Amino acid sequence: MQQKIMDDYPSTIERFASKALDWALYGVLFVAPLFMGGRGPFGKFVFVCFVSLMALAWIVQSLCRKTVVLRLSGAEWIIAAGALLVVFQLIPWPESVLLTFSPNLRELLPIWFSSPDPNHFQIGTWNTLSLAPNATRQALAVYVAYALFFMLLVQRVRKLEDVEWLLRSLAYGTLALAMLGLTQFLTSNGKFLWFYEHPFRTTDGVVKGPFQNQNHFAHMMALGIGPLLWVLLVVIGRQAGSRKVSRSKRCNRSRFSGGKENAGSFEAYTLSVAIGLVALAVMLTFSRGGFLAFAAATLVAVGLCRGQNVGKRTTLKIAACVVAMVVVTLCIYGYEPLARRLSTLHESQSLAELSHGRRALWDAMLSATQHFWLTGTGIGSHSDVYPVYMQTYYNVEFTHGESGYLPLLMEGGVGAAVLLGAAIVFIALRLIPCVRLGVSPESHRTLRIAALASPLCAASTASLVHAIGDFVWYISACMSWTIVVVVLAVRLPNVASISSADRLAPLVLPVAKPGVIYRLNSVLRWPGQIEVGVNALPPVLAFGFMLIMFCTTTLVAPAKAAFSWNEFRRVTRNLDIKETERISREIELLRKTIHHDPTHAEAKSLLAQAFWHRQNAASPQATVTPSKNAHSETAQSLAVRTFATNPLLGRAYAFSLPSDGNRIPLLTSEALLDQAFSVRPHDAVIHMLQGKRRIAAGKIDRGFEHWRFAFNHDREVRAALVAQLVPLFPAQFLIDRLRPNHEGTWQLYYAYLKQVNAFNADAVAERLVDQLAEELPKCKDNATEAIIRFRLSALYDQLNEKKKALEAVSAAVKLRPEEYQYRMACAILSVKCDDHQIASKHLKWCKARRPNDPKLERLMVECRRLEIAGLTPLKPR
Repeated sequence: MQQKIMDDYPSTIERFASKALDWALYGVLFVAPLFMGGRGPFGKFVFVCFVSLMALAWIVQSLCRKTVVLRLSGAEWIIAAGALLVVFQLIPWPESVLLTFSPNLRELLPIWFSSPDPNHFQIGTWNTLSLAPNATRQALAVYVAYALFFMLLVQRVRKLEDVEWLLRSLAYGTLALAMLGLTQFLTSNGKFLWFYEHPFRTTDGVVKGPFQNQNHFAHMMALGIGPLLWVLLVVIGRQAGSRKVSRSKRCNRSRFSGGKENAGSFEAYTLSVAIGLVALAVMLTFSRGGFLAFAAATLVAVGLCRGQNVGKRTTLKIAACVVAMVVVTLCIYGYEPLARRLSTLHESQSLAELSHGRRALWDAMLSATQHFWLTGTGIGSHSDVYPVYMQTYYNVEFTHGESGYLPLLMEGGVGAAVLLGAAIVFIALRLIPCVRLGVSPESHRTLRIAALASPLCAASTASLVHAIGDFVWYISACMSWTIVVVVLAVRLPNVASISSADRLAPLVLPVAKPGVIYRLNSVLRWPGQIEVGVNALPPVLAFGFMLIMFCTTTLVAPAKAAFSWNEFRRVTRNLDIKETERISREIELLRKTIHHDPTHAEAKSLLAQAFWHRQNAASPQATVTPSKNAHSETAQSLAVRTFATNPLLGRAYAFSLPSDGNRIPLLTSEALLDQAFSVRPHDAVIHMLQGKRRIAAGKIDRGFEHWRFAFNHDREVRAALVAQLVPLFPAQFLIDRLRPNHEGTWQLYYAYLKQVNAFNADAVAERLVDQLAEELPKCKDNATEAIIRFRLSALYDQLNEKKKALEAVSAAVKLRPEEYQYRMACAILSVKCDDHQIASKHLKWCKARRPNDPKLERLMVECRRLEIAGLTPLKPR
């Protein structure tokens, strides 16, 4: 009956819907990755749109049938449990229940929970397990889209030919993506796909393709290398079959696939070159994790083929072609950058040295996991949670967890970890029997299935390996290809016995002996398919349509806001715009972002901060606290709206304070600042406000400790503190209290110079001399050393040590003799030191470059006069 339903001749509408589903599938796999790999909100929305088109096409197909057969993979319970976990994090709970599930919330957010202390200040009541509910809601929409994509692929894969079709699609998609990446690399204009300008990333230097991060491009190559090798072995097997046909006329099929007979060696060599191009593209990403994932996938694919006695005679030929292609191209391009990058894998003495800031980030996530191990912090909450637990300050924002496992454990708790483990075990249980068929193949069909399992094992290995050190599971493009691999893996045993090319007796897969694996296989066993009749079909289709609407409506607002948000990030990095114009433009773009996406917490927080900075343009001292003007109330209301849905954004608490401290009780302001500091211990603005509060309370030392951190970690805060403190304190006092870094010391130096305070400027200059002297041994090139020595000469000149100044600038000239400013400075200092011959030499060099400079002409005349008269040099004009 079921086979009869499947074989019914489809109507015209059903055939059109079937083609539309396949084209939408191609859109998911090959078009959606072009939108920055689906990393941002707009890319995710494009992915969801294509999945929605697939779902609509399947709904139309279903409406054309009297009975619909729903195929089940056995993983549905894992998918449903994952969705319930995310929903569980979004449900509003009473305070007692919430603290039962997550007791550490009270410690993290004290002002959001009640307390028997009569002096306790409570601003509201937090009622969800997720600490970033808006981000979790968007993550749920993406998860539902992934689930729909998985289920639709399960319905689409009906026979072995479908498995082979999707593997070929991945193989040729990998090749096309590699060629796109290499072409963009060789003809780069800095823009992605030659037209999109990213706010802070370019396409120069490495192969990235349409991905913001080259690691994710390398991951796509790692996912596709197994299918590419499988296609190559199919071609070789077809060629071997053709030779047998020509000799014995007894065999008219390929050994590995039921494809065409005639295939020449040209196709095999072309595919070998293609594999070499893919390998070259991976190497030119200079991604260590991507290279390791690619190597692991290649070794698994080749190893399984060798173990199955597949392509044994041609393995060395394939390897020779690939290696030759890579070596020749690297010789043309240069192998030194790649060698330097990969050498760090074995030269690093520790994990911290190898991973730079990743080790500190992983430690922070593990610390957060210890506090929220049961229910997690909320899927998608990583960027809000990790700063709370970072022990070391890094001047960079980790938007993702630089891993797949640790963020999932932190955000989803032990439940997410159990589901991930169950999914991995389930996939292994489905693939292992198929792989074992190749150990002692009994027929063409068994060897064909074993060969299909090899690229699936390779891609699964690449995903599991690369997820250790990168967030590839959080990128829609990488995840969509991974879902295809998972679907093929779980469907391969089911479709093994209904291949159109070999309708013989049902294939019996090898089953493990009674034990743990056997029991797990029994537990995870699931009905192969379910028939849905006419009466039950409308609710099923209505539920699917509701899921489509939820996904699209949830993600459309962030997608629309992404354009103005990215433009805002470009403006903030544009130093050619005047400050007043830049701040006005920033405010305009932030307002647009909030208009499109009212839940954009970071935009609301930054808009309040932009009002704060604009009002301080006229009064630098007002930077410490918001001043009284028309924008203070707006900034305050924005801040309150921000922390109402994102309680971990510490600056929102600070900006919510009114400019007049007498308008609210002292207890309230202290509670808000303490809450801000507890969730953002490394925020410079919060440290600045905490410092003011401590100093106002008479705790000078503790106040300057906060100001020291703020001064050395934020440029805008440093400028505000310099404008306020320099007129009040001597230089040595600020140096001792603030312990400024190199950049901060220069800022102090110029501030005291502006005040025409020679004594204080000299004190700062002496500290700068010591700092620059420490930097000299670290110089790796002549240009950097020349800059340092040139600055030293200016400082020595300020300290009235003319001889040392002349020695420093002379050394700079020797290092960079072509620099005009070094020569000019050397000439002026030589005049001051009565060395007129050296001065004349440098002035002649400068005159040859700028013959019409009147100041230079005047200085040459003065130098000549002093040289002849032997008089005391005058001050240069």
